[in-house]
Amino acid sequence: MMENEYVVCSRPEFPELCLKPSELFCFLVGKAFLDEVGIEADEKGTFVIPLLSGHIGGANALARKIAESLNATTVITTATDINRKFSVDTWATENGCVLSSMKLAKAVSAAILEGDIPLKSDFPLVGTLPNGVISGETGNLGIYLTVSDKEPFENTLRLIPKVL
Repeated sequence: MMENEYVVCSRPEFPELCLKPSELFCFLVGKAFLDEVGIEADEKGTFVIPLLSGHIGGANALARKIAESLNATTVITTATDINRKFSVDTWATENGCVLSSMKLAKAVSAAILEGDIPLKSDFPLVGTLPNGVISGETGNLGIYLTVSDKEPFENTLRLIPKVL
């Protein structure tokens, strides 16, 4: 280990269980449905960067709060955020919904960057739809806010409320 390299260790009495940050990062990235938050700040506290779980885990929002308290700049790298488009996984998390498929959630996010994605809902929606989402019931890829197992789109990402 290099002289200035930090070690993450919850049990210092067992040094063999300690991980360097790069090892910890690789371990966390390897998890299937990652919801652990990873945030980094540069040595001077000038920049705060969410590294893991920007949307679902809330790292982007937490990085903004940390940056504000440090009078630093938040460096957001998630494409939907920097293009000011709808983030289906953020919306699901903020509104108490479960995503039926992370693979389809990624496909929806990528498609929203290229154009509008249809949304069908079994529940009333208040206000205007977010940037990148249109009301619709057909198409290759779409979002369905429901408790049903129906799939109105060829590839349906279902957003399932945890509580009705």
